[in-house]
Amino acid sequence: MTNRTVWLYALLFLAFFDLHAQHPILPHYAYSLGASAAWLGFILAGYSALNMTGNIMAGPLIDRFGSKVFIVLSLCLAGIFLLFQGTVSSASQLFYLRLMTGFVIAFLSPACFAFLGKQGTGLEEQGRIMAKNGMMITLASIVSPVIGGWLADQLGFDRTFVLFGLILMFGGVTGWIAITEDRPSPSAAPKQVAHGKSVLAISSDTMLLPAFLTAMTTSLGQGILMYEVPYVMAQSGESSTTTGFLLTVMGFGSLITLSQGWLNRFSPYTRCFVALLTIAILFYILSLPLEVPLAILLFVKGAAHGMLFPAKTTILTAAASPHDYGKVFGVHAALLSSGHVAGPMIAGTLRTYISPFFAAFLFTMVMIALFISLTAKSRIAPIAWKG
Repeated sequence: MTNRTVWLYALLFLAFFDLHAQHPILPHYAYSLGASAAWLGFILAGYSALNMTGNIMAGPLIDRFGSKVFIVLSLCLAGIFLLFQGTVSSASQLFYLRLMTGFVIAFLSPACFAFLGKQGTGLEEQGRIMAKNGMMITLASIVSPVIGGWLADQLGFDRTFVLFGLILMFGGVTGWIAITEDRPSPSAAPKQVAHGKSVLAISSDTMLLPAFLTAMTTSLGQGILMYEVPYVMAQSGESSTTTGFLLTVMGFGSLITLSQGWLNRFSPYTRCFVALLTIAILFYILSLPLEVPLAILLFVKGAAHGMLFPAKTTILTAAASPHDYGKVFGVHAALLSSGHVAGPMIAGTLRTYISPFFAAFLFTMVMIALFISLTAKSRIAPIAWKG
């Protein structure tokens, strides 16, 4: 493992710690500013909508200019906007700042993934790098919700967001100093760009579609979950710390499966299928009035996501050229954002008529059918699926 990879892992942990720590407290903060349930949905969806736009724009720029500059700028600018979020006095001000934060932070994920994807010399090494990347992100998701909720209870929402902003800005400055990147010579860059695929071609590549489909499916369900769980907890009078604990349990489930190296012996398509089916079943159980502890269900859902992460990144790195990694992971990140746009809107609109969890169950089952249809013709799909 190179020093620059170690530094990037550290920055990823810092950045995703900061971002995940906001999840349990943002609904409470919005309510304290007078936001309604529908307005909260717009705040969450608006952030993801601008995030998705930034993801699409990020890919070609990262392939052309490299990852480092976008990692640094994304962290610094997002930190500045978080500082301002700690000074707002109305839900509308929070909404506009969340829009700007969502756009600038959109460049971080595809830039980091493109940088890491180029570090390995083969698929096996790339897989290990991506698995470690997933573990760093998951570790951040485990500890950050509880710490974020605790900080909000101790410091208040405004000071907590100021602290989050300072953390991201520190990460940006550290990244500028610590990360080194191999850049192609100026004469070689145009040739590489010319031979790269367009975003449209990448989006419709049949070898990449199964991973893209998985990303879109799970992000929609996660968007619904990240709206519904904090909303229910806030309406029940539970503290931010309690909400953060539940999200931490889900992250711990992801860490368990991410650390199981023997799972990599199975086809990535098989792992995606099993995880998607597990998530669908869990959404169905959540939609029923059953006395099942929410912590147990979220733990299992986290375990399913831990199985999905290295599987879908293996599909992406195996099927794409390194010169297209920026665009590939940009499309992937945009699809993740699309679910977080639609998820809160679906949950906020439908929860008075049907359970948002049941809507997530139906959507996931439809996507599973499409997933099987797409992967039946793949060269590394399970033998049982091939016609």
